[in-house]
Amino acid sequence: MRGQPVMSRQDQLPNHQFVQFVLPNGSQLVAVPDVHAHGVGIAVSLPGSRFEPKPLLGHVTEHLIADREPYPSYTQFAAEVDKRTTGFNAEIYREAMSFVFGTTVSDLPETIDFAYRVIVRSRFSERMLKREIPGLVVEEKLDDDTIDGMLADLVDETLFSGHILGQRLFGSRQEMFAISVADIRHWHQRIIHSPIAVAVYGNVDPTPVHRWVSRRFGRLPSRGPLDTPRFVSRQSKLRIRTIQWPTQLIHIAVATFLPFGLGHSHRLVLSALNNHLGEQKRWGNRLLIRLIGKDRSTDRLVYSADSNIWNNRDCGKLVATTQAEPDKVEEVLRRIVEEYDRLRSQPLTEQELAVAKKWMVSLSARRNQDPERHAQFLAEQALVVGRPLVHQSFVDAVERSVTAERIQRAARRYLRRDRTSVILVGPVKRLRPRAIRRALAAL
Repeated sequence: MRGQPVMSRQDQLPNHQFVQFVLPNGSQLVAVPDVHAHGVGIAVSLPGSRFEPKPLLGHVTEHLIADREPYPSYTQFAAEVDKRTTGFNAEIYREAMSFVFGTTVSDLPETIDFAYRVIVRSRFSERMLKREIPGLVVEEKLDDDTIDGMLADLVDETLFSGHILGQRLFGSRQEMFAISVADIRHWHQRIIHSPIAVAVYGNVDPTPVHRWVSRRFGRLPSRGPLDTPRFVSRQSKLRIRTIQWPTQLIHIAVATFLPFGLGHSHRLVLSALNNHLGEQKRWGNRLLIRLIGKDRSTDRLVYSADSNIWNNRDCGKLVATTQAEPDKVEEVLRRIVEEYDRLRSQPLTEQELAVAKKWMVSLSARRNQDPERHAQFLAEQALVVGRPLVHQSFVDAVERSVTAERIQRAARRYLRRDRTSVILVGPVKRLRPRAIRRALAAL
């Protein structure tokens, strides 16, 4: 029922408590009371870049909203941020554009009002746009200088070729100056009048939170949900992409396309596989052990190696990354392939499985300890999937669903040559294409 809480039996159990409301205009509110929270996090999530009608529009809009509007100067805006919040951040991804605020219980109503003014009442001007573009250009160059952001864009361009999921969030100065204030105003009005998601996490009472959020975000007229074409992969063989770049090391990404998204039952099992394979916070992830030579039987080939998994609403990716000297790239790729093959051919031992599950639970708990980060996670889950995943439900799902056999079956099903792309960035002219293909032969 609109404007009323939606709560299942499970949600009423200890440590499962959250209240989900559907506001009168179809937007969602998730309120998660936690008496142990040391602050309050508020997140407002709107449609992300995959819904934008013009390339790069979403990122420019996010910057302009988060910079200083609707205040006449950045100094005044910054003073208001410091006065009204204990933290403020804005981020844009493919699925969601999120604005996150930290506050205290006593300041919560005022912070909700402030969030509404910043997000909904923004006034865009030609002068602001012209002033913001150079900052966006610097942000893009920063990613290129550190390679990480550039490599992530190249992975998306390769895996999701031909679809808006493969478009870069950044563009050249000329491309971004092609975006007009009229484009931004029209897009802004469209996204704030689509169903959005608001999450509030902390030592809060859901009833007044619902009243305060409804008064602001629940009264916006709805123009209905946005839509975007689903992505269908046309990849049928291994892809190898090389990019010449002025670095000393070759930056490596081994990216596997996943034909399912958020909410799919296989997502949790693949998350466990990823945690064992290359979770960057673990000292004992398999990629590190195989590549840095800690077992004394191999040479130290790299300084660091990790993997991550990312899900959109309809598809996802598993990406292993590292950096190596040009003459070591073949051996690094061979060992990564060997680890993929080991996951396909051998189930995790009981001890390996227990460690992976422990780390999955601990990372979820760590997110809960940051009210702002947790609120953002909840809001984005509600926006994309329609329902948030709280920590205890996650713990129960890990214990119930994650087994060594399921991880092995997922590895066999998804770690396939015809779903994988290898991106190499750096002094690639020193590489031998035939040797690279031989190193990847067992994939």
